[in-house]
Amino acid sequence: MANEQTITCGPFGGPGTTATSWDDKTYTTVREVILHAGTEIHSIQLVYDNQGKPVYGQQHGSVGGTLYKVSLAYPGEYLVSISGHFGQCIYNNKKYVVLKSLIFHSNTKQHGPYGPQEGSRFLGPLPIGKIVGFFGKKGGRLDSIGVYVKPFPTRITVGPFGTTGGQQWDDGTYSTVREIIINAGALIDSIQVVYDSEGKPVMGEMHGSKSGNQHRVILDYPDEFLVSFSGYYGQNLIGSGTHWNIVQTPRNSRNGGQRIRKSPEVKQVFGCKILHPYLGAVCGNFDTKSPFLIPCIQHHSRMTTEPDTIQPQQQETMQKIREEMQAQLDVLRQVNEA
Repeated sequence: MANEQTITCGPFGGPGTTATSWDDKTYTTVREVILHAGTEIHSIQLVYDNQGKPVYGQQHGSVGGTLYKVSLAYPGEYLVSISGHFGQCIYNNKKYVVLKSLIFHSNTKQHGPYGPQEGSRFLGPLPIGKIVGFFGKKGGRLDSIGVYVKPFPTRITVGPFGTTGGQQWDDGTYSTVREIIINAGALIDSIQVVYDSEGKPVMGEMHGSKSGNQHRVILDYPDEFLVSFSGYYGQNLIGSGTHWNIVQTPRNSRNGGQRIRKSPEVKQVFGCKILHPYLGAVCGNFDTKSPFLIPCIQHHSRMTTEPDTIQPQQQETMQKIREEMQAQLDVLRQVNEA
């Protein structure tokens, strides 16, 4: 079995109060999914890969309905997420909430749906890693399902957001971000970032000019860290009839919430929600182009590998982030394959 740290997502489905828990643990990847499905998901069995050798997991649930086999194009194809529906069924004259349908999302295609798409919908993990194991609850049907995800071990460059003017700057990468110092009035005049390098604070250079009011975003290091940012940019008249598009009012999303700075209305909005708060951290390197104001901004993100659990009640938030992230999935695949 694989020993790498993983993220636990789920379980999704019914409570399974009278069901039996099952756990296949983790492997290198998934090669095949074997399902029995009718009006509900009757059972599931996984064929894993363990260092190049196929390993058959146990069948979870009961035989019934139609047999489906999802054979992945190993080793190039692998699962990155699951989704489906759960709802009420009657089994042995008793009512249960079980899985009704399942969809398996790989890095190249969608497999399914298997079973009727009715009841309550659920969405599994964001596609930021490879599914390396399954767990859940079972009875006469498959009550619930969860996955173990091994995040892609890479940094991802996101942005820049804003415009193309100014001179390039790059702070490099560090362990995490401790503090952000912003000078802003009607515009974002400058940004300066205090990073962490193996437990020691490192003050980055100020990019822009000391105009407007100073705002300091001090994170509760080491427990608090940035996970995303968003803001606005628009057209402003600066000196002798020259128009500049500049970044205004960044909103720094934290693992514990958001800090928002108010500013005048602008026309354009940008956002960076490539990572769910439970799945990644901004770890350094804000690069932008800067004359004396901040015209654009980007950052580098690092996928976290610390175990965490995403509960079903977070599905609405995850759906919004999933929609924004879908356009960037091809980039993630290319980075992982490189």
